[in-house]
Amino acid sequence: MMTTVLVWASAAVLLGPRAGQGGGDSAVTVRPVRFFSQGTGSTVIEGTSEIRLIGLAAASAPTTRYRVEIAIADSSGLELARNDWTRELPTDAARAAGATAMESFRFAAAPGRYRIVVRASTDGGAVLERVMEVGAFTARPLVSDLLLATAAREAADSGSQAPGEIRRGRWVLRTAPVPHLTFAEAALTYYTEIYPWPGFAGGQALLSLEVVTGAGRSLVRAAPQQLRVGATGGVARGTMDLAGFRPPVCNELLDRRGDVLDYICPIDGVRVW
Repeated sequence: MMTTVLVWASAAVLLGPRAGQGGGDSAVTVRPVRFFSQGTGSTVIEGTSEIRLIGLAAASAPTTRYRVEIAIADSSGLELARNDWTRELPTDAARAAGATAMESFRFAAAPGRYRIVVRASTDGGAVLERVMEVGAFTARPLVSDLLLATAAREAADSGSQAPGEIRRGRWVLRTAPVPHLTFAEAALTYYTEIYPWPGFAGGQALLSLEVVTGAGRSLVRAAPQQLRVGATGGVARGTMDLAGFRPPVCNELLDRRGDVLDYICPIDGVRVW
């Protein structure tokens, strides 16, 4: 017998003529993706944040410096972790149309709710901040959250990660709160972990991937593929090429004068089942 599990990705994807435009409407966007640690029973939260640099760009100095702080607190307000570092780049780069910077974070959590605060600030007083909550799994789930990425690579155990990359096992995935694909390079990588349930001894699963609207209407569906799931669980990973696909709704990307630079097309969701 084959068991069917539906995984919904709450993050959107942007499809546009060229890469580099930041995703989302906020100055700071954050997306946590939850995985389950079978050894400890805790939730491992892997997150990315994207910061719009125009709000931090220096007024006249050739170099823009800003400080990034990421803090984690539990539901009582107790701060569990805080990390901070400084970034520096040419001001011209910070002022470029759609310029953003990616940051990554990771923490393990017992069942409960947690508050994530991502803050970017300059010595000149500019502050960009995003606060969001995430709930850890209360019990072992059937599947992790669905991670969407623009690229994936295998790496050695000692391999380093760049900001915006998440590592799961031997795979390093380049992602963002709202991954941005181009019309010419539109390969969307997906990754989710499958966890065993009582009485499961391993077997075959049928995996399908589709792009859907916010109302759940299917726009594009990939051909189903067979997936072997072992007694200790497994991983569903693959790529869907969206080259040539045009979502039904596209938005204008404007510069500061109001001129149209490009068009970006939001994809409301991606699901694996």
